[in-house]
Amino acid sequence: MQTLTMLGSGALSDRLGSRPVAVTAAIGRALWTIIFFPFVASHDPALVFLAVAVGPLLPGTMIGAQSAF
Repeated sequence: MQTLTMLGSGALSDRLGSRPVAVTAAIGRALWTIIFFPFVASHDPALVFLAVAVGPLLPGTMIGAQSAF
């Protein structure tokens, strides 16, 4: 999934520029950090799976934007 995110964000940064995509990814990653810990602490398997599944997508977005630069 992270590879697809990297490719998608690289294509998006070609259209919009790498700075807006990287800044949006950094803000998303910061917000996800705030959401991640309550999801894991809930001990609900669905929320824990969601936290672990969505987490790696955001660094992929940042890497894709940097690679396009």
